[in-house]
Amino acid sequence: MKSLILDARQDAGFEARFQAALDVARASKGHLTCVFASPFSTAMAMGDALGAAEILRLAAEQEDKARVAIEARMAHEDVSWDYIASQDDPARALVRRAALSDLVVMSHPPQGKGGRMEEGLISDVIMGARTPVAVLPAAAHHFDITGSAAIAWNGSIEAAFALKSALPLLRHAASVHVIGVDDVPESRLSLNEAAEYLSRHGIVPEVMQRPAGHAGIIPAILDAVGECQARYLVMGAFGHNRIREYWFGGVTRDMIERLPMPLVFMH
Repeated sequence: MKSLILDARQDAGFEARFQAALDVARASKGHLTCVFASPFSTAMAMGDALGAAEILRLAAEQEDKARVAIEARMAHEDVSWDYIASQDDPARALVRRAALSDLVVMSHPPQGKGGRMEEGLISDVIMGARTPVAVLPAAAHHFDITGSAAIAWNGSIEAAFALKSALPLLRHAASVHVIGVDDVPESRLSLNEAAEYLSRHGIVPEVMQRPAGHAGIIPAILDAVGECQARYLVMGAFGHNRIREYWFGGVTRDMIERLPMPLVFMH
């Protein structure tokens, strides 16, 4: 991962994703680009309440605070970096920069703290970018890419894209585990095919097949992730930009809220 994008907005999740991005940049000797996006178009929609001039003043003030804070922090870090300010919508700004990047680092807010808006932003970036997106749950503060890695496998095209896109991360992992829950249908790619693909890239994974049982898919994956002591989980992302609630209403949201580690998504 030689080119990383950090969502540089100064919100409640900034510190966690900042530390995680530094972890990845150091381990991979990569470059970190801090992208601060002022939601100009969103702010203008509030013009009746605040006025365009006041909106622009507040946006400039927020950007200046973010730039000063990040410059002060990065002055003491041993990581190559730069800072980019954008007046575009945050999702569009991050997707644009992701086009020539290897990983975007974002964070999911704690329950009950602006969740819908942030989930919509995360969904838009994952669905719009053709780049892996690491989502830091509220409990995660580090991203150990040299520890054990897990891949949630259901044989889908999305899972395959996620696995392929995560190869630069997986090459740093001490061990890699491909987790399948229940049998993969014959029409899909098997666990063994996933393992064979990784082996051709010099990664010899452990295949872990688990039954869903009465508890369901998520508990089965959680148990397997705990068993292999994974430091992060790679998943394929399903859904559609226009149906954010659908995508974040099932496995994705539950995994983010229940796993205290980075989740790497690829659509």
